[in-house]
Amino acid sequence: LAGAEAPQAARSLLAEAARGVVYMARRGLFHYLRIQWRDGLFRFLLDAPTAVDLERVVVVPGPRVAFAQTDYNRHFTVREIVRDSERGFYNLVHASGLAHLEHYFRVMFFASRLEARFDAELLEGEAYEMRCRVAEITGPLVDVEVAFHSLRGGRDDDAAAFRVVWRLMLVVDPRRKRMYDFERGELAGGAAAVAPPAVARRASSRGRKFARRGRHVTSASVALVLVLVGAYALVPVGVRLALPLPEMVADALADLSPREAVVAFACLGVWLRTHPGRRPLRSSVDVLLPLG
Repeated sequence: LAGAEAPQAARSLLAEAARGVVYMARRGLFHYLRIQWRDGLFRFLLDAPTAVDLERVVVVPGPRVAFAQTDYNRHFTVREIVRDSERGFYNLVHASGLAHLEHYFRVMFFASRLEARFDAELLEGEAYEMRCRVAEITGPLVDVEVAFHSLRGGRDDDAAAFRVVWRLMLVVDPRRKRMYDFERGELAGGAAAVAPPAVARRASSRGRKFARRGRHVTSASVALVLVLVGAYALVPVGVRLALPLPEMVADALADLSPREAVVAFACLGVWLRTHPGRRPLRSSVDVLLPLG
């Protein structure tokens, strides 16, 4: 990221890793992993995009309207439509490479506005898909459109049913009111705002780059595996006997307790995720839009 420095973490690395482990434990490990799987995080970890592509259209299958998503009249409810659209825009964030910005600045996208339009009804059991794209960019604001299409007559005869637009922004420093400007590819706002570059929209390639450690092995995938290995140390003894890997790790690390192993692997995983490897990406992630 040219001209943009990641802010210093308010918490220590150990405290941040422990906070992540506690959060996953409170949400339920398998429930949390299922949410991340549906949001496209694992595909991002295994094969992270090498640049931000804001012109990409991501198709997310429904696949069908479930009974729990309907009202008494068997219609897809507004509450569940908005909830499912969140899954759509997260898939777009991961597939387009926008998630690189979240990981680099260590903040998540903030939704400042939500608009919805409903043109048709979807009934229980009806097949549908979400077509997600970046509809508009205005400085630090990104409008992500999640369009629900009914597949009642098949993919060749689909019909638009709903349209949900999420207005997102990446607030890097709330106290100094600094946000990431997607048109200029740099931080903007606050007292220490960065001046716009001389060349419009295409930044220098000398900025900090994200790393890959192979086609299917990235720093993020290594971090995820290490965090899961540390989490195994908290399972009952019977499970650890069936899966001896945590015991082997404990022997290698001498008197390290299971809870300390969780923190140690989490710290190592976070470090690998936030530090580049030997092979940089082909282009910096702040190359957002083509010229013209």
